[in-house]
Amino acid sequence: MRNVYLNNISSFFPNAPVGNEEMEDYIGLIGGKPSRVRSIMLRHNGIKTQYYGLDREHKITHFNAQFAKEAVIGLFEDKTIPTDVTLLVCGTSTLEQLFPFYATMVHGEYRNFNDELLSRGAALTKEKWFVNLTSVGDVCPAATFVALDELIKTKDIKRGSQILLLVPESGRSSYETLLLSCL
Repeated sequence: MRNVYLNNISSFFPNAPVGNEEMEDYIGLIGGKPSRVRSIMLRHNGIKTQYYGLDREHKITHFNAQFAKEAVIGLFEDKTIPTDVTLLVCGTSTLEQLFPFYATMVHGEYRNFNDELLSRGAALTKEKWFVNLTSVGDVCPAATFVALDELIKTKDIKRGSQILLLVPESGRSSYETLLLSCL
């Protein structure tokens, strides 16, 4: 196993958080009528607010590639990518289009950035859990880093601690797992 070090972490959310009662103002109605299952689904998953890359008029304010760009430049104090960065890895579970590919779109957000772009068991009692689904909503592939970013900013993480990330895919049919050691 190789050691990997996180030197910084960043996340980006577009616009202001949208409460559940306002959700359909942004994403629209179904056949001109409110969703019959929205309240049931939201009660089950516990989501209270979500972020949308669109406004109340259903106009796009941010594309997926712009989300990625803003999160990446948030890693650096001067909001620019240093020249010694040689690899940027990105992915999405929600494509806006088939072509060009998502990684190409993110690369396009950087214009002149000419680097390669590629697209245990433990007794975990509830008080050791950190969950932010209710406050940020389902943020798909960003969920791991969004949760880690908020955890580091809001909790006192001690040197020597271990963080086990267990992030379910939206349908909970697969999970992403990552074990981190705090140095």
